[in-house]
Formats: sequence, structure tokens, C-alpha cells
Amino acid sequence: STRKESSAASDVYKRQEVDTLFVYTFLVRMLSLAYLCTMHAAPHLIKIKRCEACQTLSQFLNEEIIMLQINDLTMAHRKDMKILIENFTAVINRGDRVAIIGEEGNGKSILLRWLRGDPTLTDFLEIQGQRINQFDSVGYLPQSLSEAELALSVADFFFQSGDFDIDYANLYQIAARLQFDVELLYATRSMKSLSGGERIKVQLLQILMKQPDLLLLD
Repeated sequence: STRKESSAASDVYKRQEVDTLFVYTFLVRMLSLAYLCTMHAAPHLIKIKRCEACQTLSQFLNEEIIMLQINDLTMAHRKDMKILIENFTAVINRGDRVAIIGEEGNGKSILLRWLRGDPTLTDFLEIQGQRINQFDSVGYLPQSLSEAELALSVADFFFQSGDFDIDYANLYQIAARLQFDVELLYATRSMKSLSGGERIKVQLLQILMKQPDLLLLD
């Protein structure tokens, strides 16, 4: 009887160990793949706040893979000192997917341009804060193309940037995932003549050919 009770107790203990391991593994995966935060957008600015407990645990679990750190970022227009972003602090790890939520004109695009390292922002913005970027290559998809870019043929736009080597096997694989006809890349028609979706796919293909490890989609 004592042996049976001891065996039963051992089985319960093992099940508890398995359950604890499952919960721990689940937390690790969740914190590694998702940027856990609470986002608040006010009419005049963007604030992104992160649960302190989640942030502490995430930093503990992913300390060695922190790739982008933003410390106390504040941005304001020089003209009227309107605050766009205030006291924004965040840590982004490899594999994180982050959404920036806010009303139109609240500085979402400006934040992405700052993350990219756009030097023209200081022409019209007062910027305080620190960016520590450990990513090797940044890919940036803008909201819109310039008139000069829109006037280019699709082939000229895609192939004449000259700063990447095309892996055609990879190109066809990504195009298939985007449900995009690669033959369109050789077209003489202008970028302006494409639909909005086609234009974005051409830009995405061009960016992904450069194999960035940080992708900013405006």
C-alpha cells in the first residue's frame, strides 16, 4: 500500500513538473514572438506603454537578443512645439512584430523615419532621446513614392537601384507567396499605372531582395 501511495505521489509530482514546463515554455514563446504592450493614442500624441511585469520578464528571457532600444524619445514640431511623441521607451527583440497605433497625423510615419535614421527630420522637429540599433540592415516601405519614382517603368524601378544582387530562386519564391506575377517586373509600363496593391508588392519584392533584418512598413 505504501509503495502504491509513493508511486501515485511520484506520478502527480511528474505531472506537475510537466505542467510547469509547459507553462514556462508557452511564456517563453509568447514573449519571444510578440511585443506585449498596451497602446494608448491621444488626439494630440502617441504613447505606447508596456506592462512592467511583461517587460521585466521579457528582458530576462531575451536579454541576449535585444536588437533595438528606444530611450525617452520625445518629438515636437519646431514651428508650434506640438508634441508628437512623448517619453517613448521600448525594447524590440529579434522576431518581434510591433504595431504602432494612432490617429492620422500623430507621428507614426515620423517615428518609422526616425527608426530608419532619416537625417532630414531635424529640419522641422525637436528630437530628444536615444536609439540603439543592433540590426545590420533596415528595409523601409514608405507611404507613397515620389513623382519621379512613379514615372519610372516597373523594370527600371525594380532593377536599376543597383544596391542588391538578385537571387532569382528567392525572388520567385517570395513572389509566389505574395501572389505576384514576376513577369510584371519586366514591364515597360510606369509604376504609376499599377494598382496600389501591385505597386506595394513591387516595392516589397525589391526590399526583400536586400534581405533586411529589420523591416519597417509605413
